[in-house]
Amino acid sequence: MILLIATIMNLEKIGLCELQNEHDDLINYFGWPVQTPVNYEANDPMEDLNLFMNLRELTIDLDLNDRREMLILCIVLQRCLSLHQLEINIEESRSEIEEATRDYSSANNRLPYPETKLWEKRGLCDCITFTLKQVSIKGFKGKDGEMEFPRHLITKGAKLKRIEIWCNHDCSREGGEATLGLLSLPRSSIDVSILLKPPPQFDGSFGRWVSTLN
Repeated sequence: MILLIATIMNLEKIGLCELQNEHDDLINYFGWPVQTPVNYEANDPMEDLNLFMNLRELTIDLDLNDRREMLILCIVLQRCLSLHQLEINIEESRSEIEEATRDYSSANNRLPYPETKLWEKRGLCDCITFTLKQVSIKGFKGKDGEMEFPRHLITKGAKLKRIEIWCNHDCSREGGEATLGLLSLPRSSIDVSILLKPPPQFDGSFGRWVSTLN
């Protein structure tokens, strides 16, 4: 399940919403519409359809390794035309058995390109190009599916000022080294700072923490 917490242009909190009831794109891809937040009342029917247009801050819980959830994130960001801050909390990964048996076919069969090319092939979101300034990603493990989105942000986010990536306590050494590789990517924004953070319980630099991993 994907959960959103959003703040509109005047910083009024519009609360928690489930991505379940309202957009044609979500219906076409997944049979999922988007539901308006419980404490949000639209004065005009079109406000419901454009719920994300004026968002300035967005917090979302999802699995960056899940193609289905990444497609939903992409669709949401395409509608967030004024987004300044984005926070992603990566959900705890499934067990190895669940991971091995998870069926991506329903989402992947709808894509006319390899799933690893999702952000590259869908084109740029306006918010990533023109408005997004701060991004925080928590629970990162440096897996292939997770790496795709921060790579896209670093190489395409022209207005970015700051990206923070907080690694999870059970990140592998391979994942930590892959995360370090983000620092060497060409940056679309000359002002962006990329901050890699070890788990809170580790007192030391990110590079030192990676050297302790198995």
